[in-house]
Amino acid sequence: MNGRSARDGMRWIGTKRRGIKSGSLTDSRVPAVRLIFVRRVSRWAEEVARALPEAVLAEALASPTMRQSLATVLARYSDAREPSLEVLLEEAIGRGVAAKTELRKQAGGFKPTNWVAAHLGISRQAVDKRRRTGKLLAVEERKGEFAYPLCQFTPNGTLPGLEETLAAFRVDDPWERLAALVNPSPALGGTAVVDVLRQARSHTERERAISVVREFLQ
Repeated sequence: MNGRSARDGMRWIGTKRRGIKSGSLTDSRVPAVRLIFVRRVSRWAEEVARALPEAVLAEALASPTMRQSLATVLARYSDAREPSLEVLLEEAIGRGVAAKTELRKQAGGFKPTNWVAAHLGISRQAVDKRRRTGKLLAVEERKGEFAYPLCQFTPNGTLPGLEETLAAFRVDDPWERLAALVNPSPALGGTAVVDVLRQARSHTERERAISVVREFLQ
């Protein structure tokens, strides 16, 4: 045995003594991604074994190849985990709540009718009239109780061009309107409509923002 063969033999003996077979997934030289993949697949296999009826597992084991076994399991497991209408509805509601929470934050919060009346120096009835005629944006939080996004107000009143902007909408849903107002608009260089209205120095600049909501959902 030459020197290299002897060294190779000693390396193999050392590996065997430590109980590690070269190239196995316990070998320290195996990339971490392979180990992570094996662990994830193992957890998935345990989940499948718990979820599927024994008859289905037996059918998969009776397949002549591993590929066919996996195909059987994947098909039946997918059917078994098909979400119900109730689950889909709950998920949709959850997404809707999350979206409204984000819009509320982007709008700077909501204010009640009393606050709006005091801020504008008008009565509650006058505030409600402006809401009903589309001159103020509000969402109904509880039956008969409305809240007003703060983003439509300035320290001295309402945003310049607010009434024209709200009148330009062709959608009625207040949440959709709020989304169009506070989300960054590609047509405005990534600036939100309310920010353009707040910073505009001319009617032409405000008209750019109004044109965005006029085309919203068209």
